[in-house]
Amino acid sequence: MGKPNTQDTAVFTYEEDGVVDGRKEFVIPAAAGENYEIEITFAGNGADGVMSFAYDRVTEDQMVPNTDSGADDRSGLLNETVREGQQQTRSFCVAAIQGDIVITATGQGRVTGIRAVKQAQKTPNDKACIYTIGDSLVQTYAEKYAPQTGWGQTLPLYFDENVTFVNRALGGRSTGNYMRQGRLNQVLCEIAPGDCVLIEFGHNDSSSGNKDRYVSVEDYKKLLADVYIKGIRDRGATPVLVTLCNRNQYVQATGEFTVSFPKYVEAMKETAAETDTLLIDLNAVTVERFTQLNHQLGAGITNDIIYNHAIAGAYEGEYAKGVKDNTHLQYYGAKLVGGFVAEELQKLNLQGISEHYVPLGMPEAPKAPEGISEKKYENFISRITWSPCEGADYYKIMVAELTAAGSGGSEEPGDGAASDIYKLAGEFELAGYTTVCDFANTDAEEGRRYAYKVTAVNAAGESPESETFAFGLQLAAGEGADGSQSPDRQPSSDNGEPSAPQPDGSDSSVQPSEQTQTYKTVIIIAVVLAAAAIAVLAAVLIRRRGRK
Repeated sequence: MGKPNTQDTAVFTYEEDGVVDGRKEFVIPAAAGENYEIEITFAGNGADGVMSFAYDRVTEDQMVPNTDSGADDRSGLLNETVREGQQQTRSFCVAAIQGDIVITATGQGRVTGIRAVKQAQKTPNDKACIYTIGDSLVQTYAEKYAPQTGWGQTLPLYFDENVTFVNRALGGRSTGNYMRQGRLNQVLCEIAPGDCVLIEFGHNDSSSGNKDRYVSVEDYKKLLADVYIKGIRDRGATPVLVTLCNRNQYVQATGEFTVSFPKYVEAMKETAAETDTLLIDLNAVTVERFTQLNHQLGAGITNDIIYNHAIAGAYEGEYAKGVKDNTHLQYYGAKLVGGFVAEELQKLNLQGISEHYVPLGMPEAPKAPEGISEKKYENFISRITWSPCEGADYYKIMVAELTAAGSGGSEEPGDGAASDIYKLAGEFELAGYTTVCDFANTDAEEGRRYAYKVTAVNAAGESPESETFAFGLQLAAGEGADGSQSPDRQPSSDNGEPSAPQPDGSDSSVQPSEQTQTYKTVIIIAVVLAAAAIAVLAAVLIRRRGRK
């Protein structure tokens, strides 16, 4: 075996000691905290074959196919075809964490040489860079997975253009398989001094029934301290531990959230204290904030607007058939959680990052929802949709049951025909919330008729109510309307401003009783003026006669 020919480059050549028949390890001297470009030259050994090359901490079952460049090379080389008499060379980057690098070759063939070149020290980026690593609660999703969204996807909303982001989180990952798949190695090969790396694991580490994902609490702490934190710090970057975002887990009677996977939450906090590592206790924040939300809007609100719940037909793609997922977040939930992380990150006073935190500006309250219509979809009795409202975060839906008031203006109940007039059987009540312009009343009963109102909500407040929608049924005077079907008026908005005028140009915000009172007043004034005029005229005539 050869020796290094320069301080930063080690070249090893192999003869018979490079033959691989099953499995063989090659040890490459390396310094902890340094990154190396590993170049392997190999060939067949008397026959064609297949070889794979992994480095320490990457296991053969976690390897991915090589593309000769880019992210897919993170785990080494998988199933490379080797041919007798034909040498091939492949390369990949390895971040040394503890010291020497162990290259494990499997299959049949012959390694003729390994060249290890220590990469030059990186200089800080022009802009601060935040890396996020973790699981499905953090990752960025393609549109086909809507509404599922990770908080790492929304985090950039809260910083100005002087901070850049790289989200390397991926679903199903724990501290164990994220490392074994070479994903941590990829991050360590990319980061530069001054970068910040947010680390959120725990959901999958706790999966005791999944051998690939499971990491015991003890090993969880050890991996965080000895591999993740050490590897990041050795490269001049700043690790920040982030406790896991809580699941949609609360006491129905009180709305109080309970901590998910508490042993892993405590283990991360302990590791932060023991290694003097910055910590964002996202678990505590989500438990507190979502409990408050349940108290404010009712237990179950987190199902509707925070976690990944959707009815069938509301989205296309992976969740076209609907979803009830109490672990992952939908967009508004991820937007809130991303804001929680950003707010806590700002408090850490990290140079180049904290001063560029920009809380979302206070928007205007949305306008009243419009364009409400019926949506027919299998297995749903009463379902509506409407046009999106600019600036809305979510929507509040109110429902009232209708009863026939009569037919053709009669006060006797009709037979349910389209010409019947209907009235509200009671007050409008809360039906639910949604973040998508699509709502199904799951409590609706076959044969009953319903009317709906919708408001849009954001941080600035709640919009005026929409017009009452009653699936084309004619409503009695004063009951509201869809379009212009009410013979009397359209409702005024909650802010006191009149609704849109009727098609004939009249002001629809005036009540019929108000119109009648106006007419009476005008008539009285006219009578008084006429009487006064007659009196004046009589007086003039009397004077003239007197002069004669």
